[in-house]
Amino acid sequence: MADWEQRIEQFVEYLQRERRVGSSAQHQYLSIVKDWIGFSLERGRDPAAFDQAFVDTLLDRRACRNNRGALSAGSRLAYTSNLKVFCEWASADQPATPKLAYSQPPPSQQIWIESWQGRPLPSPIDALERLLQQGGTTIVRAAFKYSFFAHPDAVRRRTPWYPERARTSRKHYPGRDRGDIALWRGRSVTLGDNSYAQHAWAKYTGRPIERGSGFGVRHIWGNPWDPEAFTAGWNLCYMPFWAGMLTERQHPHPQLKAAIRQAGWNLYFCTDSVCEPPEYVNDPGVDLGRLLGTQPIYVLQG
Repeated sequence: MADWEQRIEQFVEYLQRERRVGSSAQHQYLSIVKDWIGFSLERGRDPAAFDQAFVDTLLDRRACRNNRGALSAGSRLAYTSNLKVFCEWASADQPATPKLAYSQPPPSQQIWIESWQGRPLPSPIDALERLLQQGGTTIVRAAFKYSFFAHPDAVRRRTPWYPERARTSRKHYPGRDRGDIALWRGRSVTLGDNSYAQHAWAKYTGRPIERGSGFGVRHIWGNPWDPEAFTAGWNLCYMPFWAGMLTERQHPHPQLKAAIRQAGWNLYFCTDSVCEPPEYVNDPGVDLGRLLGTQPIYVLQG
């Protein structure tokens, strides 16, 4: 255990220097890491080896020890994330990293410069999740805090707003460009970019699109080439760009896209449906209460 005590001190230096973890978050790391090391050594296991089932066993024991019998899903996720960070660090070789030589600047201008050698780059989405968890929230809750839906009554009155418009698509409208006339299932539509979805959003909410605000109109269920979905209020969500990109196929967050769709289903189709849902719109079966806690779903109105 003495060797591991020294490793813990080195781990704290790593948290301070490379991850810029504050003092309160360091205490959270140390609490679970010390439990993990002792628990692992008692059972003849290597504390540097991460094992999800073994982590679950530790967290179950920790919950009973605190006389609560269970840990919240958020706490379990945070503890698991912290232990992954520790195990990744502890299992990696820790050679002395050469510091780059610079003349010593005044204390107020000092910065740390260090070579990143041989280690994989961190996952930006995982890093964002950890930082938000240290602040007491999650990506899903933070995204919902700054995302907005159209009011179901406004959608029910008119959907889609511009049924003669659709977004260009190389797959569905090959050889066609913006401004061209094309056919969608026998009906004539004019193709364009996302501007008419933005016009529709302004109509549904009574609020103009704010340019340069960091927000964008996203299609909850996709399919913008379908004129029935392109400007339909049930398919539009006003999201910060940083959250919206996490709903895309290129860099998805595992829960956010499903949670946004669940909110759309609950608002527009669960009861008193605003229209007949197309075949690709269905109940995702996500427990929003567990994911959002007390965070509400915001409906934007003028």
